[in-house]
Amino acid sequence: MRSYNETAGDGENLHFYVMDMQWADSSKEYVLRILEQIDSSIGLQYREAFAFLNDDEMYDISSEAFEQGLSVAESLIQEVDSAKENIVEMFGSETFAYARECAQSIYNCCDIRKSDREYNAVQDRHMAEKVKWFIEHGDGSVIFINGHNGHIGKVNCTPNYDCLGRLLAQELGEGYFAKSFLPGMIKRGYGRILNIGSTDSYMPCPYDAVYAAT
Repeated sequence: MRSYNETAGDGENLHFYVMDMQWADSSKEYVLRILEQIDSSIGLQYREAFAFLNDDEMYDISSEAFEQGLSVAESLIQEVDSAKENIVEMFGSETFAYARECAQSIYNCCDIRKSDREYNAVQDRHMAEKVKWFIEHGDGSVIFINGHNGHIGKVNCTPNYDCLGRLLAQELGEGYFAKSFLPGMIKRGYGRILNIGSTDSYMPCPYDAVYAAT
């Protein structure tokens, strides 16, 4: 992608977005760094409040801590909104929008991690919200989602919840579709597949054995 963008014409360059809200370090660092430059004391306050939330210890954090983190994240979102004028003046409206969404991602992370049996349902709902945010703040070009078929399929692979693809299909109609690559590869007699794995293959995954196995 980097090599392509070096020679791509205006408006033809590719953008890479990451929306895995099961982790929080990158979102925390971005929004807190912005807040610290607006008001160092407020930035420090939230850095201390979210000290428990770090990627290295994510699997050891209790549901109660994530529950408390939701309240702190809500407060952080309000803090970013209150600082909007200063953030826009200092960094621009795009930075404000991204910082606010990073704060939202911290909330989403806590919400997903505390959800227990509803984990996949909550995760896919927040991923669908994130895709819609990318659409709203993008340049109108096509967004390609690289994900497991259990997430991106237009039809649920389990009756327990609506997956990302189904939610987007309901929202976007014909504007969302899942693309199959195998027929074209067979026709050409050539192709390469980069297989994306999931940490679910290394841990218990109730109600989603097929997902974890693939």
